[in-house]
This record gives sequence, C-alpha cells and structure tokens, in this order.
Amino acid sequence: MNSFLTVRTPILIVDDDIWMIKLILQRLSSEDYNIESVTSGHEAIAWIENHPESIILIDYELIDMTAYEVLTRIDIQDRYLEFIVMTSIEDIKIAIMMTELGAFDFVIKSSEFLIDLPMVLKKVDQYLAIRKQLKIPNAKQKVITS
Repeated sequence: MNSFLTVRTPILIVDDDIWMIKLILQRLSSEDYNIESVTSGHEAIAWIENHPESIILIDYELIDMTAYEVLTRIDIQDRYLEFIVMTSIEDIKIAIMMTELGAFDFVIKSSEFLIDLPMVLKKVDQYLAIRKQLKIPNAKQKVITS
C-alpha cells in the first residue's frame, strides 16, 4: 500500500449537541485521528481558517447558523478540505444543496451512521491524501441561491 494513503488528516466535529460529539468521539476512540470539536458555526469558521488541510464533520443545524452558512463564509480555495454534513432531518433539498456546495457526503444521524463513520472517514482521508499527492486543492466554491 502506498504510504500517502496512511496519512491522517485532522478532523473537526461541529455539533451543538454535546452528547452527539461524545458519541462520535467514543466511536472514533480506537482510530488514530487528531480530532477536535466545537459547538458553534463561528467556532468552526475560526478553526477551519487555521487548518487548511482537514475533514469537517458538521451538523446542518447549529445553534448560531447552518452548515450552509459556515461553508459559504470560509474561503476554501487552495485548501485541502472535505465536509461531511450530518443531520437528524431527512430533507432531499438540503442534501442536494450541500452536495452541490461541495460536501463529500450528507448523512442522517443514526446508529448506522455511527457504525459506518470510521469507514467513511477513512475514505475521505484517502481521497484527500490522493488530492494532496496530485496537488489538487479545493477550487473556489460556487454559492447556491435558492
């Protein structure tokens, strides 16, 4: 296996539900990731600005803004960022909007989500490692208006 596929990208969990953060951290405790968490969109924006290479696991509905607002307020150009948007509400319009904005995945918070999370993060991490190896950073995102 190529060594660049074993790189572990820092992960930020963004959720205003502290219990969900704890569940995710518990599920990922055996994985070798550098994981941090914040509970608001404003904290997420500040963290992302200082971490140009990262995986963001973000709840769609935060206490101060939505994931859409977070993603449109940061400059992703020339960075290696991937976003996984999670929600407890099944809404196909939001899923499409977030995917069009560049989200790697849109997942419903459930027990299956927690079971599959390590595998999903591994795929995202490998994808980012390949992008870094090939020097393909994020392009400027387009803002979708409804």
